[in-house]
Amino acid sequence: MVLSELECINSGFVPAVSTGSSAGTPVFVPTGGDLNLDVSDADFPKTFDLFFWKFKTENVMVTYQPNGEPNIREEYRRRIEVSEKKYSVRLKHLTKGDSGTYVARVTAGKDRILAEYDVTVQDPVSPVDLISDSVSKNSTCNVTAACTTPESSISSSFRCDAKTCYQEGGRSEVNTSGGSLRIYLLAESIICNHSNQVSWLKNETNLRSFCTKIAANRGHQTVRSAQWGWLWGKWRTRQVGQLYLSPEDVVILLGSRGGLRSGV
Repeated sequence: MVLSELECINSGFVPAVSTGSSAGTPVFVPTGGDLNLDVSDADFPKTFDLFFWKFKTENVMVTYQPNGEPNIREEYRRRIEVSEKKYSVRLKHLTKGDSGTYVARVTAGKDRILAEYDVTVQDPVSPVDLISDSVSKNSTCNVTAACTTPESSISSSFRCDAKTCYQEGGRSEVNTSGGSLRIYLLAESIICNHSNQVSWLKNETNLRSFCTKIAANRGHQTVRSAQWGWLWGKWRTRQVGQLYLSPEDVVILLGSRGGLRSGV
């Protein structure tokens, strides 16, 4: 027995449609976040027989018929919101099991794919700890620092004298599963950066706070140091200590971060 198109959809099964070698738009979503599935009005035909969103190859989530209300399948009714934008929907509370390809398909004389998204659901990165140790000798100060997370760690060596600080060997990076951990020097601060496609966190400390004899040779202001980052489209900040920066360093940081203010 051959099922009609509508019967296939009502049963939850849709035969795959060949789309050539075209790939979907990559989208990364944090675990627990929402996914907007949009279709362009310009691509939508003036008349059609059937339109639907499906997940992976055969799992239909919601269907539309001309002049009809959207029909959301039972297992998605608590998770799909119909957008004000016609034929676009929002899938809520994603888990890693929701990673995969989402396709918008319309039947209007022949089948067409209007939109395709390759979705990856990721956990936000874990906080990164910065551990450091210093040894001062005459006019130089050597600092060894390590950035650690539950998944990985990375270390590097830094040196300061009365005029400048630098990182031996340049910035270092290690790639973890779905993420990246970096340690580098910026405006005399050691930076630990832990990031993936959906979030990032930083921890930092100023080199001259370890090299007090060298810091005493220069005029310094004190500004707050924080572990800060980007998660779910919002800034997240946690106070962790003090930074010792020269006036020119404060200007650099104010220009690059916008929200950092002098504590003096």
